[in-house]
Amino acid sequence: MLFYFDAMGLGLFTMVGIQAGIEHNLGTGICVMLGTVTGCFGGVLRDVLLNNVPLIFQKEIYASASILGGIAFFLLICMKLAFGYAFIIGILIVFVIRVLAVRFSWSLPKFYENK
Repeated sequence: MLFYFDAMGLGLFTMVGIQAGIEHNLGTGICVMLGTVTGCFGGVLRDVLLNNVPLIFQKEIYASASILGGIAFFLLICMKLAFGYAFIIGILIVFVIRVLAVRFSWSLPKFYENK
């Protein structure tokens, strides 16, 4: 159950970070980066306080879900969808990508081998 709340929190705080960037008239790319950092930092802080390696530094799809949700949010805005609906759909996209990534063991490719 904690995993689902973590995935929902990732989506929510990603969209809150994007909204803060929009309120300060930042560009789309900067808003997506701001949303990703805002969304991921809570998980990093949690893992550091628990003395675990943060999920964002492992092979799991975490920040990528946040980035894709942010991009989807801006695409929905460009298609003239109401801000509130795009906001909620953005949260759901991050949530679904994160849950599916864990459920089906999706991961990013390895660029080096640990020896």
